[in-house]
Amino acid sequence: MAKGLKRNSRKGFTLVELLVVLVILAILAAAIIPSMMGFIDRAKQESVAAEQRSVLLAAQVELNELYGKGSIHLTGTDQLVTDDWDKRGELLKSIQKTADVPGRVTKVVYTKNAVEGKNDGHWTVTEARYTAKDGRAYVYTYDADSRSGAWTADH
Repeated sequence: MAKGLKRNSRKGFTLVELLVVLVILAILAAAIIPSMMGFIDRAKQESVAAEQRSVLLAAQVELNELYGKGSIHLTGTDQLVTDDWDKRGELLKSIQKTADVPGRVTKVVYTKNAVEGKNDGHWTVTEARYTAKDGRAYVYTYDADSRSGAWTADH
């Protein structure tokens, strides 16, 4: 083999090739990251919505247990407010434990629905306050006329 025809035996990439690959990766990252942020925000919203549903179900379960044990009666007052009725917060702790949510249940209001011609009605969760683990507070309000409730952010 001639002296001037020596083969380059080094293996690897040149600096230009590495820069081209890095530029391509940067372009792809710039395109993907904003769409991923939207997915993350939607996932957080869905998570809080699931927590809110758990709080409502737990509140209703706890009320049914209280009624079943005879701790409350369907006569007398038309409204049960947990922070008034249960000064030690035992009912709220029970709701929190049943819901198994990372945030905090701070208030639940039960209202007795009047049934025409009868002395008793059934109890409904008409207000609930929940603070998610990110610190945002939400309030559930029930509209008896439309027979529907909705959660809103508490500003």
